[in-house]
Amino acid sequence: MTNRAEMKYFLKKDGVETGPFEKSILRTWAEAGALSYDQLYREEDSAEWLPINHLMAVLGVPKNMPQQADKAPARRAHSGCLTLCLGILGLLCCLPLGAVALYFSGKASVYFEQNKQREGEQAEGTSLIFSIVAIVLGFIAAIILS
Repeated sequence: MTNRAEMKYFLKKDGVETGPFEKSILRTWAEAGALSYDQLYREEDSAEWLPINHLMAVLGVPKNMPQQADKAPARRAHSGCLTLCLGILGLLCCLPLGAVALYFSGKASVYFEQNKQREGEQAEGTSLIFSIVAIVLGFIAAIILS
């Protein structure tokens, strides 16, 4: 068994395992707010994953230390103008699909405002797909009818 002073730790977030890391590195990250409460950790000689707040006590980090989870997540630029414009064009080309595209464009905006990045990206992608299909079908219908 490894000496506690020399113990190394592995971190896990969103199913991705990283490490091993020494206590001094993890303490520095914790004090900088780079560790978040949705992470897990395990000791190098253990297979058991534990909540990161247990590690904070081992590292001697004060409970009031700011954590990444407490900070507003960084937001990427939302291409709301693009999804809105394509949705309107899709609405003009194919009413039902264009309406669905506009609905998902609005959902994407709401999700991004709520800092729900993954849901916003999914809704935005769905909006773009419906917009493109609506536009293509509208052009095909115009060619066939002319």
